[in-house]
Amino acid sequence: MDNSTTNANRYCLRTIVSVPVMLGAVLSVVTWRQATADATGHIDRTHRESARWIGSHVDPSEPIAAFDIGAIGFELADRQIIDLGGLVDAEYLPYLREGRVCTYLAARGVRFIVLPERPADMQQLADVGRLLGAFCPGQSPKQVARFATDRTVWENAWYHTTNAFPEIGVYVIEPDGTLRTTSQNR
Repeated sequence: MDNSTTNANRYCLRTIVSVPVMLGAVLSVVTWRQATADATGHIDRTHRESARWIGSHVDPSEPIAAFDIGAIGFELADRQIIDLGGLVDAEYLPYLREGRVCTYLAARGVRFIVLPERPADMQQLADVGRLLGAFCPGQSPKQVARFATDRTVWENAWYHTTNAFPEIGVYVIEPDGTLRTTSQNR
């Protein structure tokens, strides 16, 4: 075999290998682009919307506890946000480990809690509030707002990133079960 035949064979082999690799790369980019858009949109429609709801319904002096503080902390930058995920306050960790989060929150006067939620048909996902021990016995938590994303959009984002539960719930803890919002405090 002469050099020109060898070079032609190498070119053909490179082409045969390169085309599927390039096609796979293009398909991967398209898939991840959509998954990222779905995941970002989900955070906007759940976490950020819950923060906007809190901003317009809850007195600014109220501390807010949230399991995932990213978008909520961004939207409510001037508010006291308590991280129920345990990333910010080392003093919180023993309460988290022992399932006594409600004791920690009560000592800090927290009445508003933002938690990941699972739809009724998705019992395989954890009940985050129960696992944390966010609500003490005898307390009357009341869900005052809930935010969700279209299920197919959330499922695509979850499949690729597992970044957030499908819904967000905002709870208030009041001895009498009533909600005191900004408009009621004025």
